[in-house]
Amino acid sequence: MSTRKTVLLDDEVRTAARDLANRYGCSTSEAIRRAVLRHRDALLGLPRSRRQERVRVLDRLFDLFEDHDAADEVRRLQGAGRGVLMTVHLDTDFLVYALASAGPNSPSMRQAA
Repeated sequence: MSTRKTVLLDDEVRTAARDLANRYGCSTSEAIRRAVLRHRDALLGLPRSRRQERVRVLDRLFDLFEDHDAADEVRRLQGAGRGVLMTVHLDTDFLVYALASAGPNSPSMRQAA
């Protein structure tokens, strides 16, 4: 449930909020909301529900790749002449977002399983 609040910003904070809004491509109030939430998460850590969501997604990843042999996959791709394989470090938040947004019942997730 949202409620309306009036916050008076000094020039420095107003400029910072506008800069964030331009960077995010959103309204100034949305930029302030995002900044407050990120600061809370940085200071207090993620809420329990978010941590539980990450655990569920990681469990799903473990299930999807349970019988996967990474070394065999690398050998197969190198042998197929598909170019040089590069080591890529994926951000955990990106993986959580990508898998959570797809959902376990989406066609792409069912194919992967």
